[in-house]
Amino acid sequence: MIPSAPRGRTRADGIASEIERAILARELAVGELIGSEETLAERFGASRPVVREAFRILELSGLATTRRGPGGGLIVVAPNPDPVVAAAERFLVYVGVKPLQVAEARMAIELACLDTLLEGINEDKIARLREYIEREGEPAHHELAEERDRFETFHTLLAELSENKAFALFVPVLARLSTGATDPETHHLHDLGAEIHGAHRAIAEAIVLGDVAVARHRMRKHLEALASAYTDEAHLRDDDSRA
Repeated sequence: MIPSAPRGRTRADGIASEIERAILARELAVGELIGSEETLAERFGASRPVVREAFRILELSGLATTRRGPGGGLIVVAPNPDPVVAAAERFLVYVGVKPLQVAEARMAIELACLDTLLEGINEDKIARLREYIEREGEPAHHELAEERDRFETFHTLLAELSENKAFALFVPVLARLSTGATDPETHHLHDLGAEIHGAHRAIAEAIVLGDVAVARHRMRKHLEALASAYTDEAHLRDDDSRA
């Protein structure tokens, strides 16, 4: 049973916080009906408008959704990391993160991610990696933004396969900053498509063989090349802005 909302905050916020705590503690499962406005108003001793506001807070947090109609109410949903990744990216851009800072952080995190993946590599992960590399290498007619996503996805996949949830969150943020902060009107990442795919394939081959030293060396060289391209593009944009 969800306890009463704590004092010292708005009633709706208190109710939402208690329900959020229960969801994050896995006391409420994804897809579970938490309750209707009527039942939760009774449970918390609050008015229906207050409960309705708590519903809105939880929906904005991405932890629940409202199902309309008979038998409806507030339903638990799995948190989506995409808004968190986007928010972190916006924050780092806003505070003026430097390309070198992004490169340093990305290098440290992705090498650690690679080590973790290699420690737990298995046939299922190898199959997923091979399938992705073959798909990435297929002739594609994508828009520029889609190409950029395709090259970020390799790194996101490695983070996912590492089974470390923190890597799965932070790797996409830094990958997106490395490839997404350049101007799509002028950046040259699409010209490096074959080179990037070749680097991904070489890294994947080393992972499949379980060769830690080679995998780390190839990943380091790949990230250094990406950082160089990103930094060069940033300089080009600065020059254009001053022209």
